[in-house]
Amino acid sequence: MNATHPPFAPPRLPALVVGVQLLAVAVAVVAWYGTSGVDVPSRQLPWIGLACLAPMLSGAVNAVWILGTRRALGRRQQLVAERARRLAGQLRHSGLPKTTDLAAVKLVGVAGLTFYHRAGCVLIEGRGSAASREDHERAGRSACGWCLPNPSPELTRR
Repeated sequence: MNATHPPFAPPRLPALVVGVQLLAVAVAVVAWYGTSGVDVPSRQLPWIGLACLAPMLSGAVNAVWILGTRRALGRRQQLVAERARRLAGQLRHSGLPKTTDLAAVKLVGVAGLTFYHRAGCVLIEGRGSAASREDHERAGRSACGWCLPNPSPELTRR
């Protein structure tokens, strides 16, 4: 993958996990074969010890897989959060009117939804019908936190 989309796991990790899992299966098969046909418990103990190695190998490589993937996902989550903050700043500032006259702002809502928006809000995208703030609030809607249809005057651009 490229720098804008880091991989979900380090590149060589899947091959390592598959290789060690196959080794664990091979160890289990060898241990099973070694104990088969042996009816004296003292001669089975070394094979049983070897058989205990298989789940330990499997568990260890799975822990490495989970931790490596978790670390990679954390990096990707940070990139997505950074992009979202950047876009939120752009959208929030582009949606505010250049006037402080809040009565002139056209408010739009959609029946069945919980928020009312400014007419130019990207979350509503031309849907809904215009009504007064009081009508929207009577219908049980509250102000959108994204486009700020009724912000305090100091939040609007001049």
